[in-house]
Amino acid sequence: MSRDGRIEIDWGGDLRAFRLDIDRLIALQDATGSGPYDTMTRLSTGRWFIRDITETLRLALMGGGMEGKKALDLVRETVQAGSILQHVQTAQAVLMAALIGDPAEPVGKKVPAAETDDSPRPASTEPEPS
Repeated sequence: MSRDGRIEIDWGGDLRAFRLDIDRLIALQDATGSGPYDTMTRLSTGRWFIRDITETLRLALMGGGMEGKKALDLVRETVQAGSILQHVQTAQAVLMAALIGDPAEPVGKKVPAAETDDSPRPASTEPEPS
């Protein structure tokens, strides 16, 4: 997973790159009739619609670099009746990567500056000698 929301997952018989950028999140919103967080909530709570899964995967495959028709064909071939539930977790992971990114990266958090000396220094109110 990376800061730009890209994630690689073994899916559809191969290691695939998935990514939902802002434009594809908007397209997902249009396709599902709800915002990305609402779609994520439905996927997480088992109240999903088929399009929550298929459109998340299709758009994210395109965002990962796959041509649109190939992405559509792969989703249609891979997500079939009788196997739909197994794709919910993949859709969740893809959407989570887009919404959160890599949790190990300190986005928006201050990283403490490296100290030049590892030894602790006591606090002092007296001026240092010159």
